[in-house]
Amino acid sequence: MACGPWAHAQVEAPAKVIRFSESPWETWLYPQYVAAGRKLGLPGHEALTPDAQRFVSDTRELTLDYGRGLLTIDTPRTKATIGFLAEAETIDLHGLEVRAQVPFAAVAATSLDGHPIGQSRRVLLTAVGRAENTGQAWWPPDEKQRTRSTMSWMLSSQGRPPVITEPIRGAIRVRMPGTAKVYALDPTGRRMAELSATTEVGTVVLDPAQAKSIWCEIVLQ
Repeated sequence: MACGPWAHAQVEAPAKVIRFSESPWETWLYPQYVAAGRKLGLPGHEALTPDAQRFVSDTRELTLDYGRGLLTIDTPRTKATIGFLAEAETIDLHGLEVRAQVPFAAVAATSLDGHPIGQSRRVLLTAVGRAENTGQAWWPPDEKQRTRSTMSWMLSSQGRPPVITEPIRGAIRVRMPGTAKVYALDPTGRRMAELSATTEVGTVVLDPAQAKSIWCEIVLQ
């Protein structure tokens, strides 16, 4: 599908192309896309719902919920959620459970030894909210004055290092095959300090805000 400035882009390979002059970040194009796909007879489009707000991949591992503003990844070795986590309350990804108190954040757990989450002996936990350079500035400065159009605001100052990140306060549970320790990591992956965490029946429970870093390593004892 081509839309916005790319609506008239050339397609070399023989393929059916759906073109919209509107930009997807200014207009919700999904209903028009479903109608165009059905008109072209594209496989699977007859089963799509034009007014849907939640989309699930064919493997059931990826979910994008426009209604809740939430993206989830639930694979054996990587589990993550991105979006309005505080509103979502508890997010359970079969090995990673997230209850965050910040409005918008990203939390991900990745196996570091190739075993699935729940069997892995080493897990990298990444938790980050808003992040920007020191002195970074937008115009207009008030988010309420900005519209959905990217032409209505600009980055007036890119700022400088260090990057300032919002701590993720809440409770994160990661399934482990036994008692584990949690370490905060620096940007190079080196351990900085051991964090306070508890184990509840094979599940490590921690508040990532105490790490003062966006990365934590969970290691089986």
